[in-house]
Amino acid sequence: MRTLSAGSLQGRLSEEPISIHTISAKFGEDNIKAGLKAAIWALILVAAFMAVYYGFTGAVADFALAANMLIILGVMAMLQATFTLPGIAGIVLTIGMAVDANVLIFERIREELERDVEIATAVRLGFERAFSTIVDANLTTLITCIVLGYTATAEVKGFAVTLGIGIVATLFTALFCSRVIIEFYLELTKAKKLRMLPMTMPAIGRLLSPRIDWVGKRYILFAASGALIFAGVWCMWERGQDLLDIEFRSGTRVSFELAADKTLSIPQVRERLTQAAAAAALPDLAGDRASVVRVGRTDTEQSRGFTIATLETDAKRVERAIEQAFEDLLDRPQPVTFLGSGAGDDAPPINAAPVYPIRKVNLIENIKLELIEENVADYLGGVVIVLKQMEPPLAIEQLRQRIGNMRQQPAYEKLVGRQFDVIGVDQAGSEDEQGEALYRSAVIVVRDGQTNYVEEPQLFTSRGGLADTEWALVRDALLRDTTLDSVSNFSPQVSNTMKQQAIVALTLSILAVVAYIWLRFGSLRYGLAAIAALAHDVLIALGLVALAGMFADTPFATVFMLSDFKVNLALVAAVLTIVGYSLNDTIVVFDRIRENLNAKGGRRQDPTALVDRSI
Repeated sequence: MRTLSAGSLQGRLSEEPISIHTISAKFGEDNIKAGLKAAIWALILVAAFMAVYYGFTGAVADFALAANMLIILGVMAMLQATFTLPGIAGIVLTIGMAVDANVLIFERIREELERDVEIATAVRLGFERAFSTIVDANLTTLITCIVLGYTATAEVKGFAVTLGIGIVATLFTALFCSRVIIEFYLELTKAKKLRMLPMTMPAIGRLLSPRIDWVGKRYILFAASGALIFAGVWCMWERGQDLLDIEFRSGTRVSFELAADKTLSIPQVRERLTQAAAAAALPDLAGDRASVVRVGRTDTEQSRGFTIATLETDAKRVERAIEQAFEDLLDRPQPVTFLGSGAGDDAPPINAAPVYPIRKVNLIENIKLELIEENVADYLGGVVIVLKQMEPPLAIEQLRQRIGNMRQQPAYEKLVGRQFDVIGVDQAGSEDEQGEALYRSAVIVVRDGQTNYVEEPQLFTSRGGLADTEWALVRDALLRDTTLDSVSNFSPQVSNTMKQQAIVALTLSILAVVAYIWLRFGSLRYGLAAIAALAHDVLIALGLVALAGMFADTPFATVFMLSDFKVNLALVAAVLTIVGYSLNDTIVVFDRIRENLNAKGGRRQDPTALVDRSI
């Protein structure tokens, strides 16, 4: 009781943060473009294959896939969730699983049609017989998503949330939307056939349905798989702790891009790092101890972009050392100061900042300064931010790009839809490299659809309003030092926590999947077999990752686009994608085995022949 009556105890925050993540606007924009490009190409290639291979039903699958993507984006927007790189991996896995569900249905329909079943009956039987397979395959992955969502780190949770939404959307679009469209088409056209490539070209069907004695060759396959797993585990053992990235070991990771006409090779980067490490007394930054990976194109020895990871935990010292090491080659968009911007983190409040409401059509009547005559009727009710005495001066397009890029950052992503413009005022009398005029003064006009300072002037000083958020965005866009594209720092506490969370999440996921498969198939051996297949796939993949690091500094690296890959959160998302596909395919085979066992006379069949036929 005395303890409870003592009141709250004092809690002190450490002076240094235990984890730092800093990403420049340009680097964030590049990630967005790369992710969108990957997703678009995946969708185009998958959609094209489905349309060619399955004809009309393939086009239906493409429609279902588009609906799936819309549902994911809609739900993510409704939840105000953000996409991370692991989240993009979740979308890629969703694309595969969504198409796979339709493939299972269409193949079942084709089997019925090849038995000369009437088309409407074939469609009904195809959906009915694929139903349990699709549900089992997707629910096992959904169980993994739920466990990861509750136990994993924030980045992996992004993967779990995105994939979980995608799985629910897949079940709806594949089992409901596709069926409604196909049945409506048959009712409308009275079609008697559904053309698919294996039916029009029987040779393809025979090629994809080989009569192979898989079980009879099990000892050969066991030996091959065992050799691959042993080699993979040996590679991982040989690399040891070096296989883990700084998320799981603690340290600092820095990404940067050289100026447009500058390139370096990895040995040249290591040489500069060694010199910088000696000068800054940072031994773990030395070229032979730090991890150096090319960013962007990896099919040439020279590159503009690099990521450097080191076990040094003092992020500020590492940043300074790398900036000095590559000072003559970096493209340095320096911080830009202006009148009224404040110093460092000391931002003046809105009522003292050079921010004014737009209540008149003429710009000069709003800011009470002798600048220029400009009609701002399109921004009435918004705000104008005055940038005077900019140092160094900027071109209008540079200023517009800085502000636009900053809107793509997580802190300001909700402001992306706001309409804004930049107006030059006071030319500096010089030009940039592209021949654009540089300005010492400019104004930024902004508006949104929810704010109107003409009708509600009292809202101008409100926290979190249009004026407040735009002032913060513009200050960040101009004052933030963006010499380095990305800086991540993990303390030992954070790294240990991440390792523990990853182990707990994966262990609980595996136990939950075994329990579900045991329940659905009535035997523990099915669950254990699924985990054995999963471990087989993951160990071989991780072995190849470890092997790639051993060849990172050889000529093979350039030819095969290899890098010194590390086990980090992005690679965890990739491994989880493999887990998803492994479970999916295993469940498909198990479901066929169960179906063939339950068929008439199935339990009297030779087990070897039954398994081969199911595969």
